[in-house]
Amino acid sequence: MKRKVVFLACMLLSLAVRSQVVMMYTQADAAPGDSIDLVKYEVIYDLHAVVPAVPDSISYDERMLLQIGARASAFYSYAAYQVDSMAAEQIRKHENLNINYTPRVTWRLYKNYPTAGRTMFLDRVANDRYAVEEGEELPAWSLVADSVKELLGYECHLALATYKGRTWSAWYADDVPIDNGPWKLQGLPGLILQAYDEGREFVFTAVGLMNIGTEKPLEYKGKGFTPVDRKSLNKIYERYYADAIGYTLMSYPSSSRNTIKITDFEGNELKHSKPEPYNLIER
Repeated sequence: MKRKVVFLACMLLSLAVRSQVVMMYTQADAAPGDSIDLVKYEVIYDLHAVVPAVPDSISYDERMLLQIGARASAFYSYAAYQVDSMAAEQIRKHENLNINYTPRVTWRLYKNYPTAGRTMFLDRVANDRYAVEEGEELPAWSLVADSVKELLGYECHLALATYKGRTWSAWYADDVPIDNGPWKLQGLPGLILQAYDEGREFVFTAVGLMNIGTEKPLEYKGKGFTPVDRKSLNKIYERYYADAIGYTLMSYPSSSRNTIKITDFEGNELKHSKPEPYNLIER
């Protein structure tokens, strides 16, 4: 069912609606991030993901960006970066949100941040912002002998590991001696240019590699996020996807200054939505 959002007495709040899923943009999202490093390399990946559902599975594609600095790295949706930039500009100008695309990947992952050997996972759930800080865990890779594949003009070799609930295959390039890759995958003799789990529910394929010659900041965008642990965040996901509209309305209670209303295009107000299938990369 198509739906729209009605804004009442509120110019600093914007929403984007995709199927049953609602994403809210606030004034805090318009603020610049904190510079934590300088970007030395950028790797662009195409992600193809599958969400198992009944009766039919749902698939989507997202362009992802890996930014690598001397100390830290960040991995997130490039589409989300573009949408965030547009939303921030419109919010700063006190305009209603006018965006025709909602990113499927809303999380960001930072490696070796806030300190070496730590990771920071950020996600936005409706009007809520969460941060999960954890110790870095490297996959226990097994290198596959005599495996060769060409990606981006580089000769790559295969490694296998069971990691975070999935069995991963990773193709890495020895000629690019950067210990990094998509998501939390790393710990190989070269940059990971392709990775996929056994069921190919998540497939990352590098489509571009750039050496950054200018002083481009690597920005941390989690200032003010609520610290939670992984299990608590998974329970939040479960509640949200069970009723995205109901969760959104609950997470942003109405006041005399700020009120939101979600309707379908016939003007019928919506208070709840049907459960939405989802698939977490980390089980």
